[in-house]
Amino acid sequence: MSCQYIRARSLDDALSILAGLGDRAAVLAGGTDLILGMRAGQLAPECLVDISRLEELRGIRFANGSPESGLIVGAATTVHELASSPLLAGGYRLLAEAAGTLASVQIRNRATVGGNLCHAAPSADCAPPLLALEAQVELAGPQGRERVPLEDFFVGPGQTVLGAGRILVGLYLPYPGDCSGGCYIKHSLRRAMDCAFVGVAALVCVDGERLSRARIGLGAVASTPIRARRAEALLTERGDFGPETFAAAARVAAGEARPIDDIRASAWYRRRMVEVQTRRALERAASEAKYPERGTSEAKYSERGTRATSWAGPLS
Repeated sequence: MSCQYIRARSLDDALSILAGLGDRAAVLAGGTDLILGMRAGQLAPECLVDISRLEELRGIRFANGSPESGLIVGAATTVHELASSPLLAGGYRLLAEAAGTLASVQIRNRATVGGNLCHAAPSADCAPPLLALEAQVELAGPQGRERVPLEDFFVGPGQTVLGAGRILVGLYLPYPGDCSGGCYIKHSLRRAMDCAFVGVAALVCVDGERLSRARIGLGAVASTPIRARRAEALLTERGDFGPETFAAAARVAAGEARPIDDIRASAWYRRRMVEVQTRRALERAASEAKYPERGTSEAKYSERGTRATSWAGPLS
């Protein structure tokens, strides 16, 4: 495994280098997936363009300095920074929960949110919560910049719309609302270092005693991370927090999943877990939306990534 290494001095410098090399180059940020792929012989770029130290691609901040304007996350922001950021509170909390379940502490300190998305694994932990938050990705290339809904960013396992010569520079997360709550549940064999059998993210917004909006993101149950749109529509149509409504939505979400049989789990088991974990995620998200004070204590904050993890077990 040998190739040329170039550390980009700026985003424009990185884009200029990529323009000259095309698909012979690979962008290096955290490298936790890229280097393993190179060692395994699955990837063989002639040049690595390192963007990990570009401050313009790092950090978490409110757009225009206001929470109501939404949140901006740099693509080179580490997963650890996501898991520990005080800005990821309220409706944004489910993204911190998901980040806290990814791999190990050592990997989270190196891996980036942009890399997690660009690797485009169907089981990517950051994808379901970002789908539930209706995130948009900002891409930069020779023709300038554009924003693309994250849902349209994935086109297949390991495949995105990015293409050669373009870089994912950041994400924009619309404000989820004052009365909103979220939850991410990763169903896996072990607490750490395992890919999800099923990943479920739920975001719930309330208006008084009514459920005004709901979003559900699913991972590891289709060729790409997906939204459970029919389940979302059922929730907003009924507009209540009853267990029957959540159970019905969970069944619909399971029907929207398109899982496969593989070494980790059968398609039947995955679909059943979508139903179980979607119901649980909706219940937790609704509880946080109705009682936000329950999710703001330091003790609760320190448990991110553990309370939202599920292990393979009973189906009830």
